Amino acid sequence: MSRLRNEEIQKFLDGDDSIFPEIFGKYQNKIYYLAVNILHNEADSEEAIQNTFIEVIANRSALRDVRAFNVWLYRIAYHNTLDIYRKNKRGAFTKDGESIIENYSDKKGDSGDAVRKKTILEAVQKEIDGLPEDMREVCLLRFVGECSIEEIADIMGVPVGTVKSRLHRAKKQLKTGLSNRQVTPAVYLSFTFTPLMFKLYNSLVAQESMDPNSRAKVARVIENATGVTAGVAAVGTGLFTGFGASIISVGLILGAFGTYTFLNPAVEAVSKPVAQLKDIGYLKELTNEDLQIVLSFDEQPDIKDIKVVLSDSEEEIKLTNEDDYNYAFIVNKNGTYNVQYRDVSQELVIDNIDKESPVLTSLTKEDGLLKILASDNLSGIDFEKSYVQEGDNIFGLIQIGTSSAYLEDAVEEEAKLYLYDKTGNYQVYKINSKEVSLIDSNTVN
Repeated sequence: MSRLRNEEIQKFLDGDDSIFPEIFGKYQNKIYYLAVNILHNEADSEEAIQNTFIEVIANRSALRDVRAFNVWLYRIAYHNTLDIYRKNKRGAFTKDGESIIENYSDKKGDSGDAVRKKTILEAVQKEIDGLPEDMREVCLLRFVGECSIEEIADIMGVPVGTVKSRLHRAKKQLKTGLSNRQVTPAVYLSFTFTPLMFKLYNSLVAQESMDPNSRAKVARVIENATGVTAGVAAVGTGLFTGFGASIISVGLILGAFGTYTFLNPAVEAVSKPVAQLKDIGYLKELTNEDLQIVLSFDEQPDIKDIKVVLSDSEEEIKLTNEDDYNYAFIVNKNGTYNVQYRDVSQELVIDNIDKESPVLTSLTKEDGLLKILASDNLSGIDFEKSYVQEGDNIFGLIQIGTSSAYLEDAVEEEAKLYLYDKTGNYQVYKINSKEVSLIDSNTVN
């Protein structure tokens, strides 16, 4: 759903209450879905909506830039929801004892298709519920709130890189979870192809919208607190009108891999400004996972003008579009990547991927203690996490240098040395302290 026109929002910010019913109609279901997925309680979610719109009305004159309305509103909604979460900390979703999706029905009367769609929606919602809170909140703001990466960072008060990392890990976990549930590939692939993700989340928003009684109750509270009417009778013409939008979206998702192309028909060429590459963003910290690199443009580019090549092999990297202004690709190894856009070329050096386990280089006995020397190709040895296990006994290590450490106690028999690096890779060695020799090793990543 597109956002309100700037001139409409400006009228509301200038004190025109007649615009509020449209604002309420376009945002109330999305805020409700965001709140439900954080609070898991209907009454608390209704309170979050009430508090959000009351605060929006009370403080609208303070917003100077009409273009910031969307992120401003979601910042208020997000923090109101967190305040209620901290206050109540309820753990189970309640709506007459059932989840809203349990009441799903297909208005077209195809019972078999309705069961299939309901099953998919339930699977998707369960996987979303299973995400860690920080990753789930990023997904909600991104695909329900339609906020940009930068806007989410502003709302949550975290660095842009943190948002990108959480979003990448969330998408990876969702794809894996849905694949394990044997959900149709087009659904879990939608967690790579962003246009489908928006439609999939919107399907869930449609299912978990407030019922008319709840909507009327929330509207009355807002009106009593502010004197501004929400025009609830006309809300049906707002964001969603019931199951119809969900049936269309889920029906398209059920299609197959070709769904992505179908959802993005060719658009008649129009004159528009030439896009410029303004940022290349990715997680800068050391990691043992693949990296998602995001290319951000100031205008919508033509994907045919973008090319990414691994310099050493001339291997071309596949791109996916995150949204109209951001394109992403995944790298699984260090190297120099050449990012080409139109006639501009830029080198991107990736040197923070560490997937190799550390290596034990020597084991010696000094003054009755075992001295360990080890090496790692990138992140370094994590001696605080490394340990020796002899039977049921665990021995820590005393670090004496960047690559060396002693055992706290000398083991007497065969034992296992768990040697970690600082990105979490590790290798298990069988050692024998009497002979001071390496017996065997087993790499575990």
